Amino acid sequence: MSPCPHVFQRYLESGLADGNSARLVATVAELASLNCIAHVNKKIPNGVAAIIVGGILFAFGSWAYFGDTSLRQARRMKLARQNLPAITNAVYAKPEFRDVRVGVGTGAGGCFLVFGVIDTEKNLSELQRTIAAQQPPVTVVYQLKVLERYSDAKP
Repeated sequence: MSPCPHVFQRYLESGLADGNSARLVATVAELASLNCIAHVNKKIPNGVAAIIVGGILFAFGSWAYFGDTSLRQARRMKLARQNLPAITNAVYAKPEFRDVRVGVGTGAGGCFLVFGVIDTEKNLSELQRTIAAQQPPVTVVYQLKVLERYSDAKP
């Protein structure tokens, strides 16, 4: 139901059918004076606007910092570079890991990348334990070829 039921009647009486624009303007002015034409430009209170803008900025900031973005990747890669010497020293201290390299990679949003060749499954488990003992602050991605898996002769 319209807030002003007489609006349609006034519209018909205004003479739109015969093109009399003076009567149309007078009818619109009269309806406006009767508050039948709603105010379209209602202002949002400043407090509500501030809460809405603040919520949007908070959501965007949280997504940029915690979400899977380039900012998160850069932060995690920096963290990995800071902890890389401890991991590499632990790995290179053992001669059975001579063909293994450790670096910082972009995978998993910033990670340690362990790649190379290793002799046996036992050595792979030992390598994983050695790295886990250093408590790496980011994900460790292993890309290793275990020679034991590809040899014909079983030891």
